[in-house]
Parts: sequence; structure tokens; C-alpha cells
Amino acid sequence: MISVIVPVYNTPSALLQRCIDSILCQSHGDFELLLIDDGSTAADTAATLCAVHDPRVRCIRQENGGVSAARNRGLSEATGEFVALVDADDCVTPQFFERAVAAFGEKSTDAVMLKTIWCDTADNTLKTNLQKGAGAVTVYALEDKKARDAVLRECVCWKSKRRFVRAVSPEIWGKVYRRAAVGTLRFDTSLTIAEDQLFFAAFLCKARAVKVVDTVGYRYTVREGSAMSGRTAAAAEQYRRFFARFYDLIGDKKATVLYEKAYYTLREMLEIFDPSAPNDAASAAIDGFLRDERIAPYLRHIPLCAAHVPLYDRLLSRFGTFRVLRQMR
Repeated sequence: MISVIVPVYNTPSALLQRCIDSILCQSHGDFELLLIDDGSTAADTAATLCAVHDPRVRCIRQENGGVSAARNRGLSEATGEFVALVDADDCVTPQFFERAVAAFGEKSTDAVMLKTIWCDTADNTLKTNLQKGAGAVTVYALEDKKARDAVLRECVCWKSKRRFVRAVSPEIWGKVYRRAAVGTLRFDTSLTIAEDQLFFAAFLCKARAVKVVDTVGYRYTVREGSAMSGRTAAAAEQYRRFFARFYDLIGDKKATVLYEKAYYTLREMLEIFDPSAPNDAASAAIDGFLRDERIAPYLRHIPLCAAHVPLYDRLLSRFGTFRVLRQMR
């Protein structure tokens, strides 16, 4: 059985109903749907939840604690052999669960990922990480340290041109997990950015193997007002906090993934900083990141790579000083 966890907070009724229907209409019927109402106040959301009458559905209400707290509640309530996480404004394709379960095969596989289509609220396709779409299955063995490091780099350290075609994506949705492999792993409720990336990275650090099926299983809805649609100065502090958690997660402090993630985290933080309208919170977060003794060894290696020269230009244009460069050398 698959335990399908859907955190709900004031999701527009039409999108929520579409999400629920896409799960209830699955070709693989052996599942339980856990709708975790994270203290919704919108009347139409409550009405949609109350209208669901299916023995496979459990509606669980809790005080508002954020999406991570809602997902954690779902993981604690789950009883299935497998678990899947679906956002309330997204939907899954009719054979998502069937194809995922069929791909698990041997017991050493701890997660199966299908591909995603990003679409707008009118269901127009914006982009996809689908490759040939022929349903080919690729196995990523993770018990070897070098192999795990390579998958982590592909997952959490991306280059702009490959962001949506990388083999293993860091999002927690679009995947089915073996619940025993998840174990006591939970989402970090102190993070509001990249909390799913940190969860999946932690999962990869303990998983034995992950399979990727090159067929669409998930439709992600891009809409205004969603958690990832805006970027604020507070996000810079969240990125700094994320790297600290990621650093603690990776046992080998010389792992290449830490060097690359330090660079990409700094780049994300700099994207938020606007030199025409300096923000003290963003500046403090970036400065704190650069001064962190755990991070300094990784940033010192940036000058060794010519591809990182644009980062220097950005630091100079944003801060107007060579102080940062001297710290990084």
C-alpha cells in the first residue's frame, strides 16, 4: 500500500479538487490518502475537504505549523509500505503509482522517481525534465561513497542550462519512497526554502538505490502566491541556514558536493541582493555566510575554476569592495 501525503493550507478549491481526483482515479488502487489540513481558514478549502467521501481518505486537521510540519504529521500517520508526497495544487498522472510500484522490483531500491511537467494554472506546459519519454529505467546505486556524491551533486548542485533535465531532481514530489527507508527522517521545520531539497539529500545519504523512470508522473502547478513564487530578503538567511544543515548532513567534509553547494548557495543569495536598494537583512546574511569558518574552506577554492569568474564580478558589483575576494582567497 502507498500512503499519499497531501499538506493543505487554503488551497483554491478547484486546484485542491483536481489534486484529490487525480489520486482517487489512480490505476493502482491500493493506497491511503492523508489530507493534512494545516489550519486552513478559507471556507472553500474546508468545504472541499468535507466533501470527500472515500474509505481510502483520512482528513487530519492540525494547528497551522507550515508545510514541513504538515508533511511530518503525514509521515507519522502513514501506514503503507510506500509513501508519496503530493502538493495540494498539483496533480499526478493516472498511472503514476502503478508505474512507480512496478519499477521498485528488488528490495534494494528505496525510491522511484518519475518525471515532471511544470504547467501554469490553465494547464499549459511550461517545461519538463522528461528526456526521451520512452519509459526507460535508470538505476542509481548509492552504497558506494563516490557514486552517492555524484548523485548528490547532480541533485542539489545544478547549472542553469541543465536545471530541468538533470537525472535526479531534488524535489520531494514526483517520487515514491519505501517507508522503511525514510524511517525517522523528517522535514526541518525551521526552513521555509529548500526544505524539500534538504530532506531528499538526507534520504539519499541513507538510501541504497534510486530508480528513475523516463515517463511523466507528476504535474507541478506554477502560480502566483505559491511558496516558491517570490524571493525576499529573509530568503538570504534561509539559504545560509540551509547550507549549515547541509554541511552537518554530509559526513565527508572533503566531498566535492560541499564545494559546489557552497558556490551555488552563495549565488542564490546574491540573486536576492539588490544593490540599488540595499537590504540590511540580506547583506547580513551574505556577510555571515562568507565569514562562517565552516564555509570558508570551500569558497577559497572558487578562484581555481574559471567558470566562477562571473561570481567575482557579481560580488564586486553588489558590494563594491575587494574585501570579499580577499576573504575567499
